[in-house]
Amino acid sequence: MRFPIRTLALFACATIGLSILAGCDRRTPDERLQTAVEFYQQGDQLSAEMEAQKVVEKAPEDPASIQANMLLAQIYASQNRFDEAEIQMKSALDNVSQLDPMGKEVLRIYLALLNTQQKYDAALDTVSKYQQEYAEDPGTSLSLLMAGVEIQTMAGQTTAARETLNDVVAQTTAPEELTIYRQMYVSTFMRDGNTTAAIDYLEVHLPETKNPEVRRGLMGALAQLYGANDDYAKSRFYLEDLTTSFIDALRQELDVRGRVSLVLQLGQSYLELGNLPGGRRVFQTLYDSNPSDPQALVAAVNGLTQTLLRQGDTSATANLLKDAATRHPEAPFAEQLQRMEELVSSGELQKMSPMDTSTLALKYKADPSVLWPLELPEILGVETTGTDTMSSATTGTLTEDGTETDTVAMAGAAAIANTAETSGSATIATDLGTSATDPGTSSSTNTTTSAVTVETDALTTSSGVTTLPPLDTVETTGGQTGQ
Repeated sequence: MRFPIRTLALFACATIGLSILAGCDRRTPDERLQTAVEFYQQGDQLSAEMEAQKVVEKAPEDPASIQANMLLAQIYASQNRFDEAEIQMKSALDNVSQLDPMGKEVLRIYLALLNTQQKYDAALDTVSKYQQEYAEDPGTSLSLLMAGVEIQTMAGQTTAARETLNDVVAQTTAPEELTIYRQMYVSTFMRDGNTTAAIDYLEVHLPETKNPEVRRGLMGALAQLYGANDDYAKSRFYLEDLTTSFIDALRQELDVRGRVSLVLQLGQSYLELGNLPGGRRVFQTLYDSNPSDPQALVAAVNGLTQTLLRQGDTSATANLLKDAATRHPEAPFAEQLQRMEELVSSGELQKMSPMDTSTLALKYKADPSVLWPLELPEILGVETTGTDTMSSATTGTLTEDGTETDTVAMAGAAAIANTAETSGSATIATDLGTSATDPGTSSSTNTTTSAVTVETDALTTSSGVTTLPPLDTVETTGGQTGQ
């Protein structure tokens, strides 16, 4: 039988169309997965689910299927379809080793999924299964053991968790690991609602701890615990000791990046404990040191921005970002400023970043002695002149309530991003790591030791921590403190 050419052409077109509809999609699993992720990011969960399912169905052995399983589990969990989410995570676990970082991440997510549903027994059974399977690998076995301790703590099985931690701590000498284990130990007491036991545990171990890093971890934890008990005096006491330890470490640290890391840790510790006035000075000093590392610069600005917003000082925040954008146009500060201005205009900024009115924050705000290391500018090579040396006109300085005074009283950092009239920073003296100008020769202020000795109301203390009178009552030049 002969068919007209037109009929054959139509048949060919129809055949091609059917083959496409039948699934002649030549995209790779990675390309399909990327499409699924894009749909998910756009909020189209249905399309994301369909694309991810195709990856799992068509390429179950491909590594992309593991990530597709995880994406599906995330979609299902967000829709409270937890049974389906568990199936996807189990499928992913079956296809990856716990010796692989991806395998560890898959297990972490699966355990979190079970813990969210309070399926603690199932989570512990899973950990036990993998402990037996990977018993010959010390690192993996230890990670699994710690995962089990976390689950026991969440489940309220705190005695068992502490017994395990006791055994592990007895065999550990690494400072970082000891800090983590003791934090986990404290978490068991907190799960019991026993803050006193947590404090007793740390205070017993603090004197016997010689490693500076571990000691700082214990002091920070004690400051937090006393703060949680609204014991400002004891919380501040340990924060003072913590500050001294950081100053000692900074004086011994010769690497510029190492110094920056320590300063950022100190600043963050201040913020976590509500010491916003001190945190403001620490981050400002780091900013004034003009760090050459872009990441350090961004971290300094972000830390200072967070502090200023928590103090309710929107004008100083804007001035800081303007100054940072001008001096560092390659960094994202202009975009941050624009975003902030949009939030201010819409009234959303106050909702997103409200002023900190926590008990500790209010205590530190009201305290006439500002806790921060006065030696920090010297260590970072920031010149302190006792006045604001910005080229723009400055008519006043900042008090702790954000108002201006008629006197210039810059204590510590050359400028504290002080008011709407300032541009948010002070003149930069030298880069990190260079020698600093002699901060002063006051007979009552010792600047030769590693600990900070300060004068407050004509009384010299040797706690290793600077306690400054309010900025509106004292003028300083470098390391000198005057009435």
